[in-house]
Amino acid sequence: MAMAGIILAAIGDVAAMVTVWFAYHALGQAKETVREARAAREDAADDRREAERDRLRRRVERVGEIVEDLFWQANLERRGAPSGGSWMAHRNLLRHAMVGLAHQLPRTAEVLNSATADQAFGQASQARTEIELELKRLAGN
Repeated sequence: MAMAGIILAAIGDVAAMVTVWFAYHALGQAKETVREARAAREDAADDRREAERDRLRRRVERVGEIVEDLFWQANLERRGAPSGGSWMAHRNLLRHAMVGLAHQLPRTAEVLNSATADQAFGQASQARTEIELELKRLAGN
C-alpha cells in the first residue's frame, strides 16, 4: 500500500509539472499573440493616418484647381474681356471645397470675400502660393 501511495504521488507530481509546462507554453503563445495584435493595431493606425493625409491632399489639390480657374477668369475680367462673372461661380464653388480647410489655408479663405475681379485676382495669386506650400508639406518635402 505504501508503494502504491508513492507511485500515485509521483504520478501526481509529474502531472502537475506537465500542467505547469503547458501553462508556461500557453503563456508564451499568449504574449506573442498580444505582440502581434499590438503590431496590427499600430499598422492599422498608420494606415488610417496615411489615408487621412491622402484625402486631405486630394482636397487641397481640388481647392488648388478651383483657385487656378478663378485666378485666370478674374484676370480675364479685370483686363476687360467678357467672362460672364465666371470667376464668381468659381468663388462660390471654392466656398464648398474650403469647408474645414480655412484654418490650414487662411489666404485661400480670403478669396471667398472677394467682391471684384481685381480683389479675386490678387487674393487668388496669394492663395496659389499657399496651396503649393501646403501640398509640399503634405508630401513631406
